[in-house]
Amino acid sequence: MKLQRDWRLPKHKPIREIFCDFAGIRLFAWHLFAGSMGMAERVGKTMLTRTMMHACVAALVAPVAAFAQVLPLINPGFEVLNVTLAPGEMTNGMGSSTQPTVTRWPSPFQPIAGTPQTGVTVAGWRSFVPVPPAQALVGVLNPAASVNNQPWMIGQSGNNVAVAQAAFASQTLDVIIQPSTMYTVSFLAGIGLTDLSYSPRVALLAAADTSTLARPGDGVTTTLTFNPWTTITQDQFGRMLPFSFSYTTPDVLPTNVANRYLSLYFVGSDGIPRVCFDDFRIEATAVPSAGPVALAIVAGCFVFSRGRKRI
Repeated sequence: MKLQRDWRLPKHKPIREIFCDFAGIRLFAWHLFAGSMGMAERVGKTMLTRTMMHACVAALVAPVAAFAQVLPLINPGFEVLNVTLAPGEMTNGMGSSTQPTVTRWPSPFQPIAGTPQTGVTVAGWRSFVPVPPAQALVGVLNPAASVNNQPWMIGQSGNNVAVAQAAFASQTLDVIIQPSTMYTVSFLAGIGLTDLSYSPRVALLAAADTSTLARPGDGVTTTLTFNPWTTITQDQFGRMLPFSFSYTTPDVLPTNVANRYLSLYFVGSDGIPRVCFDDFRIEATAVPSAGPVALAIVAGCFVFSRGRKRI
């Protein structure tokens, strides 16, 4: 026999009780709806509060947007000389108008034409310049020469690079070091096909004036920072590679940095390894103190929290 469901009202329950049941269900549904709305409101306020607090924290730790200013570094790619270097030819130090230098052919390069040039000057950079026939272990080199039918160096930005062995060169900018400023140095560096592994060594210095040859440990110059040690391995020989590092000055400069000039310094090695440098760039970015900004943000968050409790 097929059973059928009886959808009629039960005879044993009075009609008013059924209406009462419907009213109870409706009341229950209303409380359920109202409760869910109240919970949603509370959850919404909580989420809003958390969002605001997270925004406050993010604002406290986020860096203040600033623009980087490229500093006026002279002859950053070592292209400004008063002579043209032949492939493999190198200046014997960084000659200046008051102390010009000569050229030579360092190992493994051989002269391909002419004789060493005299009266050579290099714009911007300075080093110790020896009296010939003494040889400087730093200078400007045209690396476009081949060794065993392979290019000795590739990847430079122009015709020339700086090359340094157990010697250094530096350039002091006409720029006073500022507090709360991040100085970022970028450059290319490499080791020639026939040389030994080493790391580029570049530093930012605080120099007393713009005329003295600045170097670490001279009793006057302050070393701000060196780039991190990064060894160029043998499989990387023969090509210029990109490097960069940064230094941020404090809000209050120490006495050995205040009113000093920013100087860029590079050194080859402590002995035999020889390193090439090219395409230097220095950027300065102001990093304002977060003190007043942080105080205003915290005050705003406190006012918001107090107002939320009154809702």
